[in-house]
Amino acid sequence: MASSEDQLVFEQMVAGAENKKDVTKQDVISEIEKVLNENRFKDAVVLQTLDHMYEYDYLQKSDLFVSRYTRDCPKTKLDSSHGYKGVLKIGGQNIPVVDIFVRKAELKNKVIVADLSSFGVLNQYSPVDKPEDAECQYDIFFIRVSDLNQDDQRRQKIIADSPAWLQEHEDKEGYLRQKALINLYQKFEFKVLEPKLAFCMNVSDLPVSDDEEA
Repeated sequence: MASSEDQLVFEQMVAGAENKKDVTKQDVISEIEKVLNENRFKDAVVLQTLDHMYEYDYLQKSDLFVSRYTRDCPKTKLDSSHGYKGVLKIGGQNIPVVDIFVRKAELKNKVIVADLSSFGVLNQYSPVDKPEDAECQYDIFFIRVSDLNQDDQRRQKIIADSPAWLQEHEDKEGYLRQKALINLYQKFEFKVLEPKLAFCMNVSDLPVSDDEEA
């Protein structure tokens, strides 16, 4: 659930960042350093979805990076965050670096440098739309469990929708009668407040020159 939420929020951040730039993997650190030196962010953070080799070779091997697993890693307010990697020591600041897990190809190999609290805010809403669904609310989540052996309407709807995972079962009715349907979701939105306070970098390999292609 957390990884899915992270991806959605990161996607909203990418869309909301006013400053976007293509950067080669070799220049990741220097570009991050440039942004942070030119913009005195009060709540600076680096969020990244770099492939493992990009991250390890061009970020974690930098002299400016201090891993969370080292004794001398400075404390930050994101220490306990999922995906927290450590800090970048730039311009006298300790900038938290957080790895965001994404499934969408178009969100991979990106780095966002932002003044996090000024860039935007995460709004959490009630997951319940109808008063009769209040019994299914657990904190910020809507959770409903349906016994498909008893719930004829839901069982028939699944059969009618014919999802791919159901096709391998010859006796679809019998199979579903042995299962339960769990609906779980939450409502949230990352609301962008100041688009100019975020820089999104699209990271790639060096472009191939005409001479190299020949």
